[in-house]
Amino acid sequence: MGQTVGDGGAVDRAGDRLERLVAIAGRLSTAGSTEAVSREVVDASAEELSAQRVAVMVVDESGDQLRMIATAGVDPLVVEVYGDVDVAADLPASEVVRTGELFVTRSRAELDRRYPVLADVPMPASMVVAPLRAPDGSAVGILSIGFAEEGREVDAPTMQFIQGLADMCAQALHRIRVEDQLREVLVQQRFLADAGALLISSLDPTEVMDQVARLAVPAVADICAVCLGDGDALRVAAIAHADPDRQPVVEHLAARSEMVTHAGLIALWREGEATVTAEVDWTAAVAAAEDAEHRSLLSALEVTSALAAPLVAREQRLGVLILMTTTSDRRLGPTDLALAEDLAGRAALSLANARMHSDRLELTENLERALRNRVVVEQAKGVLAARLAVTPDEAFEPLRAAARARRQSVYLLAEEVLRGAVDVAERVAGADRTDDEVRRSDVR
Repeated sequence: MGQTVGDGGAVDRAGDRLERLVAIAGRLSTAGSTEAVSREVVDASAEELSAQRVAVMVVDESGDQLRMIATAGVDPLVVEVYGDVDVAADLPASEVVRTGELFVTRSRAELDRRYPVLADVPMPASMVVAPLRAPDGSAVGILSIGFAEEGREVDAPTMQFIQGLADMCAQALHRIRVEDQLREVLVQQRFLADAGALLISSLDPTEVMDQVARLAVPAVADICAVCLGDGDALRVAAIAHADPDRQPVVEHLAARSEMVTHAGLIALWREGEATVTAEVDWTAAVAAAEDAEHRSLLSALEVTSALAAPLVAREQRLGVLILMTTTSDRRLGPTDLALAEDLAGRAALSLANARMHSDRLELTENLERALRNRVVVEQAKGVLAARLAVTPDEAFEPLRAAARARRQSVYLLAEEVLRGAVDVAERVAGADRTDDEVRRSDVR
């Protein structure tokens, strides 16, 4: 059966589009960022389909927000208002992400009827919104293409081109996300290895806490505070800011509120697990400031997200590690929990070891001091025993009585006896007084 001229033109157009898709796929395979992939897809869609407006939106790490990454021809008002939208919102892009199904509207009236909230928003006359599906089938974003013509019918070849472009975009975005995750894992593993080596290098509890705070910034967060249990509250033991100019601010805040009584942190310290707040309402924190100075200090920080992890070692809950970010382009999220918990575990173990070493060192020093004191006293007893012609044990009683009379420790008086700094006979004669005389002397 012969092929018509019209059929030949359609075949040629399909062949041309296939070639362009292959070329686009090649460029997407080398794109190194979400922005680069999105820009390539937007530009290719606008050029190939003569679209009035094109946008690529991607679901963020939390899975709750859709963010506009690249656009062409989109009204600035739309970018401002709908650049970031909730996945749960009653909007075409959000619906496509939730359902994973293609959205098509052929007129502005149809769009307004289905989404009244968009009635006064500059939108194209007809549009197609395709899901960007991950390998597991879930939608990780959308490709939105709008046309100026009312009632435009999107033919099968055009729809196939859009679907093919959306699939390639999704694959490229997935590849980049996996590569980013792998790089992040490698960075985190190197960080934890370096942190572990540094933390075990010190057996001074104070130095360990300072090292933890300094390690975390800026590698993990912009601010790090180490709070240790102290009675019924937490005490800020160390704090660091990534910006040297802001270090005095956090130190001043720590000095003002050294004892932390925040109910949430106290509960986390005693029995809770690590928790993250991806969006911190810092305005509320500033509004609750104690006074003008406090308000000024809080305002200078502008915390955007926060994470808290308990410091637990050998079943002992030592305190809480607090991480915070202060920039709009950096957020702590669920993916940071594992890193924070690992760092907190290493820090807690290092702190517990340092404390144990400090306790043993103190015990050793106390024992050595007691031994030295005992030796001095025994030597002084020997001197007195020889002078007074009594046994060493008998010489101890007048020595002790003399020390009490002078309101002095037996050890210090014994040192004076050995140095010859006191008249032994006189001191012992004084020590020969009865206990009642000594007490009366003490009163005088």
